[in-house]
Amino acid sequence: VQIQELDNTVNWKDQYVRWLADYENLKKRTEKSLQAAQKRTISSLLENILPIYSSLSEGVSNGWIKDPGVVSIYKKFKSSLTAGCTITPIDKEFIKTNLYTEFDDNYMAAVSYVDTKSKAQHNKVFDVVVPGATDKDNEVLVYAKVIVCRYKDE
Repeated sequence: VQIQELDNTVNWKDQYVRWLADYENLKKRTEKSLQAAQKRTISSLLENILPIYSSLSEGVSNGWIKDPGVVSIYKKFKSSLTAGCTITPIDKEFIKTNLYTEFDDNYMAAVSYVDTKSKAQHNKVFDVVVPGATDKDNEVLVYAKVIVCRYKDE
């Protein structure tokens, strides 16, 4: 009888450990699934917001938009996008500060090419058509659509 009780106790403990492991695995899968859903939601939202940001940015930087209220809204919009350094826009301003940035297909998608006679400018970003964004871990949320320079010997 004591051996049978001992066997039941060991079986019960073994089952408990297995259930606990299953529960922990479920928690991890659920957390991973929630994070993926959150990233998809943010990406979708950014795909709609970034073109507006790009237009405002270009208008303010080129002096086309002079209204102080609109400029103030643009500055607030930009600071809210990058608040807490969670999102880094890959836009014209980013490219200008890194003039003729090397094209990187990990962050950008080439939508067109511009021929250049300079070998130094080959495979460099010429312009940003639609901005992209990365998160704080440098993972792409939205790929920047860019025009790339292509060396053409004539």
